[in-house]
Amino acid sequence: ILIPVQAYVDLLQILSVQESKVSRFLALVNQTNQTYALDRPVVLFIPTNEAFDIDKLLLPSSNADLVSLIKQHILPSYESIKNDTMYNTSNPNAHIQLSSIKGKQIVTLYLNGEKKSQANVITILNAMPVTGGTAFIIDAVLTDLNTNTLPFGALIGIAVAFGLLVVVTIILAFVRIFCVFTKKNMKLLISLQY
Repeated sequence: ILIPVQAYVDLLQILSVQESKVSRFLALVNQTNQTYALDRPVVLFIPTNEAFDIDKLLLPSSNADLVSLIKQHILPSYESIKNDTMYNTSNPNAHIQLSSIKGKQIVTLYLNGEKKSQANVITILNAMPVTGGTAFIIDAVLTDLNTNTLPFGALIGIAVAFGLLVVVTIILAFVRIFCVFTKKNMKLLISLQY
């Protein structure tokens, strides 16, 4: 969905209309002092507030890692985005590619050349051609899935797997004790019969 905007409007003015949908990302931009990156025409890939909930994303604890996460969502200068072309982000190790798959636009994040995550484009807000840039509202946070900050669901999965391992170990220990006990009793019964 392309939303036309009157000339002489910057991207931040457009995002203010969508603020209820993207306030968490904008708050992170403010928290990490990255607002200067939006003072010029740029291309943004902005996760919705729900994207932070759905992924149960544990945000990086250090400011440097948060800045890196924000920069993975920003192309440092305005470019007309074409499908299947790799674009540099403000994070020097990250690249973004936009693709069209089955009529849907998909954004893919690559870190150090390795595919890390994808998001669907929900809306495109365009403040060009004059001053602002383009914002792609997306349904997921573009992040490195192999970081030390695991999503909450993954932590639950690990805890459940560990718990099951402990339960199975205990059951096997009881089965072994039962078998040893039963074997001794069988020998005793056999010796009593003769």
